[in-house]
Amino acid sequence: MSKDMDVVAWNHGYAGANGIRFHHVRHGTGTPLVLLHGWPEFWYVYRKNIPVLAERFNTIVPDLRGFGDTEKPGLPDPPSTLLEVLVEDLASFRDALGIDEARTTIWRHGAPELPKIDVPTRYLWGEEDPLVKIEWAERLGEYFSGYSFSAAPGAGHFVHCEIPEAANREIIAFFSER
Repeated sequence: MSKDMDVVAWNHGYAGANGIRFHHVRHGTGTPLVLLHGWPEFWYVYRKNIPVLAERFNTIVPDLRGFGDTEKPGLPDPPSTLLEVLVEDLASFRDALGIDEARTTIWRHGAPELPKIDVPTRYLWGEEDPLVKIEWAERLGEYFSGYSFSAAPGAGHFVHCEIPEAANREIIAFFSER
């Protein structure tokens, strides 16, 4: 697969999961690596990462519910169950693709009374992030029992787009150790 974004032939696919049709891009072989976009993005935000990561991993990037080419149903009833629906979406998507094991990103919105997350976690945080200030990294220990952290000089909120070479190195190193 070419690393030149102008000549990449993207492998688009669709899978029925949790009652809707999910679009995804998938490249590479080996251990599955699932990359999840944020709001209001879609799979293309990882265009600078997919070709490099696909050299080592079965890289799968879905458009989440309501984004990109994935179906856009209305909010669940009640809307307060959206987070649970999104978690169900990912589990169902994984099953639809026949993935037994996946490298995943965990997002936690949360209550301090919950136990710390006890999974290997790696942060590459943009020093210039205007949305999520790097000073907040001091609180990671309140939520994660074991994590590693590095600041990304000159990067803002979209580290994987702004400095893809560094992000790709970090992702490959982190998941190659697992």
